[in-house]
Formats: sequence, C-alpha cells, structure tokens
Amino acid sequence: MDALLQKYVKPFTESEVPDMGCSIKNSRAIIDKHQVCIEILEGIQYFEQSKKHKIESIEGFAGTFPELRRKYVHEIDIYNRCIKRLEQRHDKVILSILAQTR
Repeated sequence: MDALLQKYVKPFTESEVPDMGCSIKNSRAIIDKHQVCIEILEGIQYFEQSKKHKIESIEGFAGTFPELRRKYVHEIDIYNRCIKRLEQRHDKVILSILAQTR
C-alpha cells in the first residue's frame, strides 16, 4: 500500500464485527475428511455389489458345484468382513469430524 494512503486507510480487525461463536475453524480439513467418508462409502458400495454378484452366481449354475460354491461362500464372508471394517472406519472419521466442529 502506498505510504500516503496508509495514513487514511485503517486495516480490518476481527474486533470490528461481533463474534458469532463459529465453531468451524478449519473448513478445508473438514471437507477433506468428508471426502474420505465418501470414498469409504464408495468402497462399501463396491463390496456390496461384488457380494450381490457372488450370491447370484451361487444361486445359478455355479452353485451346483460344491467346491465352487464353497469358494464363493468364502469370498462372501470376506466381503462381509471388508464391509464391516469400512463401516467402522467411516464411523471413526465421522466422529473425528464431529469432535473437530465442537
């Protein structure tokens, strides 16, 4: 700023406006955490879709072969575990968001 203008221009200070008690201090970090939640939910959606396809396979021709059926049942169990773990991770991130906004 020009030295001549500095005499006339008063810089803004936070004390000029009333404090509304905004609890969100770092909105970028919260946005990033919400993005992580979206990615986790997309992962859950992927495993649910994969599980659905395996169930359809078991109910079809592949279900008549015991070894193949056992393999698919095992994979469905793995998908369920993955979904459960992703749900726990999602809950953890949501709780950290809530803690950050208080």
